[in-house]
Amino acid sequence: MEDSYFLSRPEKFKRALQKINRLHVIRKQRNLTADQFNQLYIMTGEASPLFLHQSVFLPFLKSQCTPEQQQMWVPLAEDLRITGCYAQTELGHGSNVRGIETTATFISESDEIEIHSPTLTSTKWWVGGLGLFSTHAVVMARLIVHGKDLGMHPFFVQLRSLTDHQPLKGVTVGDIGPKMGFNTVDNGFARFDHVRIPRSHMLMRYSKLSREGVYSKPPHDKLSYIGMVSVRTALVAAAAYGLARSTVIAVRYSAVRRQFGEQGQAEKQILDYQNQQYRVLPHVATAYALNFTAKFMTQLFTSLTGDLQHGDLSVLAELHATASGLKCWTSYLAVEGMDECRLACGGHGFSLFSGIPEYAQGFAHILTAEGENNILARETTRYLVKILAKPELAKSNASYLASAGDVLEQKCSAVSIEDMMHPDVQLKAFVYRAVRLVVRVGQDLQAAMSSGVPASDLWNVVHIEANKASKAHCLYVMLLAFNSNLSRDAMTPSLLGILTKLRNLFSLYHIERSIGDFSEDSYFSAEQCSFVRAGIRQLMNDIRTDAVALVDALNFSDHVLNSALGRSDGMVYERLYELAQREPLNQTAVVDGYQEYLRPLIHGQAARSKL
Repeated sequence: MEDSYFLSRPEKFKRALQKINRLHVIRKQRNLTADQFNQLYIMTGEASPLFLHQSVFLPFLKSQCTPEQQQMWVPLAEDLRITGCYAQTELGHGSNVRGIETTATFISESDEIEIHSPTLTSTKWWVGGLGLFSTHAVVMARLIVHGKDLGMHPFFVQLRSLTDHQPLKGVTVGDIGPKMGFNTVDNGFARFDHVRIPRSHMLMRYSKLSREGVYSKPPHDKLSYIGMVSVRTALVAAAAYGLARSTVIAVRYSAVRRQFGEQGQAEKQILDYQNQQYRVLPHVATAYALNFTAKFMTQLFTSLTGDLQHGDLSVLAELHATASGLKCWTSYLAVEGMDECRLACGGHGFSLFSGIPEYAQGFAHILTAEGENNILARETTRYLVKILAKPELAKSNASYLASAGDVLEQKCSAVSIEDMMHPDVQLKAFVYRAVRLVVRVGQDLQAAMSSGVPASDLWNVVHIEANKASKAHCLYVMLLAFNSNLSRDAMTPSLLGILTKLRNLFSLYHIERSIGDFSEDSYFSAEQCSFVRAGIRQLMNDIRTDAVALVDALNFSDHVLNSALGRSDGMVYERLYELAQREPLNQTAVVDGYQEYLRPLIHGQAARSKL
């Protein structure tokens, strides 16, 4: 890993392929389970196209294929006999899935489907793993049957030869070029020139197309959400991982780094300064919250898949709305926290050797991957507004809307800092904010309708407030997940104590950041706002003693961190100096270019200007 700082992009990508090969060999040799293999992949310490194959392509095949299709393709994909990606986004359309232009036309004479890119903007673009790695893709395209457009459907399309990996006839495919990060993954483009596939390669677990061209709709119009929920649940876990990784580096470095202090005494650890604590410790608390939220969502999705086996789709709409919002806000929290951790490392945080900048740049793509965040946030609020109108449809995570009127009559009951630490006080505050903001969106929508705003533009009018409501709901779900984890019977008193402090810091920090949402109509008094601020200071002081142990418990190895600043042995300065000696520019005493450009300047021999 440590030489990755000095590799070119082609060298990094080739090494990513080498790691994929080695991982597969180990999996076969050790007969690893899927979970064990995923953990082994994480230990490689960097992204690769295998992540998209495992977290997007395979789950989509499992959720959208018929049993017969699964039997044909899933074993090959699991064994890496075929490699794949999920090709939805196009050059001209991303979040607006209905605008996707790629067509899939049923050819009745040959019982085939013709995949075609009719315009430049219909070129598949940004698809992870598409450029160089994948032999196949699940291609989202408009199904055309007997001249009728039946909307978006998934198709299993081969891209490259299984003999020599050359692109097949009619397929133009490649990498889209260098990005600000994530460059060990081949985000790619693809164009299809009347590419024929068998009709049976339409994924037909729910929608079906017969030999005669008879189309059968899925039994539920939300079934297509299942694959997206799976992917977005995985991205919540990725956000938790990314933020946790950065907090390990920032906290460890803050414990090693010393600055200022009393004359004649040792300088203070910067982690002892209150402002440094405020920069990093709330992100440690948030990292734990995101980790518990990822587990919570995984459990919900597992429960959903079990319900689907019995035809129960009752929780699908809420789970889709929750996954959409959580993907948005956990990734925002992670990106924001990563950058604050980098800044908290001072000047050394700007060095790639810190282990934060390159990883954070690579992670930033999640803000727009698999759904642009601002669009996804609105999807959550759309669902919440529907539940506000029909509360009997609410499931567990949105059930608080059933008593919205009563909630809005309440005021915070806290009369001390200690009261603010009580889980019921915090949960009620989070519920109040979510209800107030969802109700406001509902009222604004009604006002817009009454004033004659066209139906197509209604959500544009309330989009800003809708995003705030979505965030409030998702923070409530994160707090629920944190509290759920604290209720486990097997937890020791000491562990429960420190995790409770982290929960309290998570709650109060995120209340303080939006204190206006609570004080605008006096749910919090001025004195209660001061309780929040004082509580944060008290909690940071209490957590400081355990800060290093808390990030050590996140269990990141030095290999995975690949950070001079986050080393577990504290040898920060030694490692920085050692890595600097390996910089390619330092391998000669006199830099290349000196003779041609620098020496003439120093010796006064530079050509005179002829202006």
